[in-house]
Amino acid sequence: MKRLLQKFRCSSGISADASLRYDSPISVAENFGGLVLEGGLFRIYTRTESQAVGDIVAQSDRALASHVEIVGGDWLGRFWAWDTRALDDGGGVTFLDPGEGEFEVPGDLRDLFDKVLPDMGSEVLELDLYNEWRVHTGTKLDWMSCASMIVPFELGGELVVSNLELTDLSVHWGLASQISQQLRQVDPGASVRFSIGEADS
Repeated sequence: MKRLLQKFRCSSGISADASLRYDSPISVAENFGGLVLEGGLFRIYTRTESQAVGDIVAQSDRALASHVEIVGGDWLGRFWAWDTRALDDGGGVTFLDPGEGEFEVPGDLRDLFDKVLPDMGSEVLELDLYNEWRVHTGTKLDWMSCASMIVPFELGGELVVSNLELTDLSVHWGLASQISQQLRQVDPGASVRFSIGEADS
């Protein structure tokens, strides 16, 4: 965790302590829950927050929510989680995007915080765009909000400041996942009409 906090400014939460564990979802939440980097670029969830965002994922995709424990989230409404399924190495880190799906991240939780985010975080977390968006909007993110694309990638949108708006995480995940699911049933080049409804409770 020390390398992560050397790379990014800690704006709230506890300071790095070499004696604190972060090798399981429980230890991450108990020892570093509430840690926020760069005013909202990335945050580690408390156990209560993790359960709440897990419920958001479940409303969009119950199958996905059944095998992940969410440990953190970024300003674009994407989650970092521990995959609890019995893999060859006993589990793994996964990256969750409501529009793009689930992606395996190399290594375990210690690798996520000691290597992946310190080494690749500026690119993966879109740090430059985040700083530009904050300067342009003056927006401060809390743990239940994110910057959501007005026109998503699937509909030709671009990840630029003018195409981002402040959105509640539940709305972001609900809309993005519904659009993604409906587009999977459409042939390339076909015209589309969307039916957006409330997520199942």
